[in-house]
Amino acid sequence: MESPRRRGVRGVFCLLFTVICLCYAELPEIHFVSLFGVMNTPSSWCALESLLRIGAENKDNPMIINVWQYERAEDKSSGQALAIKEQLSQLGEIAIHPINFTDLFLETPLYDTFIADGQVKDIDSPKKKRRQYLLGTLWKQNLGNGARLAILLKHGGIYLDLDHIVLKDVRALPYGFATVANKANNAFMHFPRSHPFLQDYSAVFVKEYNGSKWGHNGPRAVEKVWQDKWARKCQGSGCNISPLPSNITSIVRFSSFNELMLSSAPSDDVRSIAERIESVSYALHFFNKVSAMYLSSAIEEARRARGQRRRRASYASYPLGYLKLKYCPLVTDLELGLYKKSSS
Repeated sequence: MESPRRRGVRGVFCLLFTVICLCYAELPEIHFVSLFGVMNTPSSWCALESLLRIGAENKDNPMIINVWQYERAEDKSSGQALAIKEQLSQLGEIAIHPINFTDLFLETPLYDTFIADGQVKDIDSPKKKRRQYLLGTLWKQNLGNGARLAILLKHGGIYLDLDHIVLKDVRALPYGFATVANKANNAFMHFPRSHPFLQDYSAVFVKEYNGSKWGHNGPRAVEKVWQDKWARKCQGSGCNISPLPSNITSIVRFSSFNELMLSSAPSDDVRSIAERIESVSYALHFFNKVSAMYLSSAIEEARRARGQRRRRASYASYPLGYLKLKYCPLVTDLELGLYKKSSS
């Protein structure tokens, strides 16, 4: 098994090499997946706003952002989501692609895992008992894992989870995947279309599919593919992918995220934490499943303050709030109840 130190050294080398050569390469498109109304919550738009702001500063290399979206009738865009979309249209363009899962999985190894009789297994079924789900009790999570893999197989580019704040141009990052605590994570993946690593990941995904075990078909499958088939191969110079050092997207581990990022602190301490993250990271993964309750409490506390300045100051007393106000201010103002409809 490859040591974390060796993995980190190679990741840093690949990152520096790719940044130097970036100006000579075609920049990748960026993909997000939104299933079952995820984008009805303002925090899920922060990654998009922060990316658009980075793109606005780099007009010579326009950023192509794709959101692959699946909504049922009960998931249709809320008023908040429509308000955010209106605001962000001032910064740049986001291409929304409605997902047809049958078409998305067609001609990929994942088709038979997810599709039966021309539709996704479980998707239109009423609530079932645990043992009756064909795709497992975590079928929604695994549909997301499968969708991001199919998108990269067919289109290539960068996949990024929506629960990120983007701090720098992620298109500068090399081929590979994110790590959290030196373990593989599929919240960020960057590959050319139909890369052999993606083919190997697809094979493991299908052969060892378990839809009721958290992370089994996502981070753990990526880690297995890397350790079993690619780590030794990539010790030489003939490999064009690498696990990214954890600080690139996940400098704060999920086990300590709420304690560090969602605990109120003096302004100097908050700025110090933010500057440390900004100095080494391209994005901050705020682990929505872990931070949601704490984040909601911070927002509720801020909304009790009177006036724009006090609300923002209250939210900025949390390191995560400070970074969101800096990198996605339009979305954050909406979270804080400060959104005003533009006159047009």
